[in-house]
Amino acid sequence: MKTPSLYNHIANTKDLQREVFRCAIHRFVENQKAAISGKEKDEAIRAFARAYFAFAAENKGLYRLIMSMPLNNDETEKEMAVPLLETVMELLCGYGLSREACSHWQRVLRAILHGFISQEDLGYFYYYKDTELEKSREIAIQCFLNGLHAETSRME
Repeated sequence: MKTPSLYNHIANTKDLQREVFRCAIHRFVENQKAAISGKEKDEAIRAFARAYFAFAAENKGLYRLIMSMPLNNDETEKEMAVPLLETVMELLCGYGLSREACSHWQRVLRAILHGFISQEDLGYFYYYKDTELEKSREIAIQCFLNGLHAETSRME
């Protein structure tokens, strides 16, 4: 496609960035929804985490784009990113948590997932090469689930 033809469909560079962002969000969300389909609670959280890690590893550029967009403080882009939160919120609300509690726990889960991705991407897991990274991720998700279970048992 020639540049003049492109601008018949895309108004400007910002519009192009938003369309790529929209595509990245869609692919990320579809990846997660497919992974959790037919699963509930802990099984769904584990599948969600595996899908999250896999997407980030297989789509480094798109993942970085998704994670960088809030920096622009663009309300349109923030609204476009809402589906990223909806999937995990639905999973967490399945535990009978209040909306506010779900909001806190989705932040914790996303921070754990992104923390592993960032640390790995920056090369910080180089030292203990004989320690399987996948096992470390599983331990982190189990710690998350243990905390989540403690929260739900306090509600009973």
